[in-house]
Amino acid sequence: MKRPGLKAIIAALAVAGVCIAVISCATMEHVAAVPPMIPGAKYVGDDMCATCHEKVAHDFKRTSHGMRVLKEKGETKGCESCHGPGSLHAEADGAKGKILRGNWDTCYTCHQRVRSEFALQYHHPVPEGRIGCNDCHTIHGPVKAGVQEVSNETCYKCHQQIRGPWTFEHEPVERDACSVCHSVHGSINTRLLVERDYNLCVKCHYSASQYQSVGHYAHRRALNPAGIAGGARYSICTGCHRGVHGSNFSKELRTQ
Repeated sequence: MKRPGLKAIIAALAVAGVCIAVISCATMEHVAAVPPMIPGAKYVGDDMCATCHEKVAHDFKRTSHGMRVLKEKGETKGCESCHGPGSLHAEADGAKGKILRGNWDTCYTCHQRVRSEFALQYHHPVPEGRIGCNDCHTIHGPVKAGVQEVSNETCYKCHQQIRGPWTFEHEPVERDACSVCHSVHGSINTRLLVERDYNLCVKCHYSASQYQSVGHYAHRRALNPAGIAGGARYSICTGCHRGVHGSNFSKELRTQ
């Protein structure tokens, strides 16, 4: 029997790939999550939840997080899409053991990309149980965004030493967000940087007119550290500019 040639195999794989892409994009709007289950319980709907949790139900419906889950088809939408069917909870006058308490595993049901980020080498200590999703994100509201966007103020709750005020502030800290430089869930780079030090810094600090200049200063030593005594310190920007968030005495954010 004649074996198929390389071209035939490549063509077959290409067709299979196109079919998978078309089917996936055409039939899946989002991650297909298995609804949470509680043995013996039935779904009762958000109106039942609101009889006791009136303010939470009111706020949640008006958030983007709430509106997203309320669009789900079937009976597993709304509060019970995270907390599971609530009939036993309601019959037991709100007994905590009869309903699912939200944790990061609940969030991972939909946010699987975030789960993969927490599996990277450097990550916020959510998998270790030291913090949870709700330490940074407001799940039920009343913030307008529904699930609170991570901002500098969110980060400052733990990283107070970064807040300042500084006489000379690094512009991303002053005007933008920590996420300009840091990946908020996890990263392959130390300090949760979105890119390695050198590549990250030159995204903003470069001179198009002169290759070896950054800002107004020549950085030849940084580009050729091997031929200089003690040159290893010049191979990364923080070898000199250690006050990356701000400084009280150096506009170049140097510490010496």
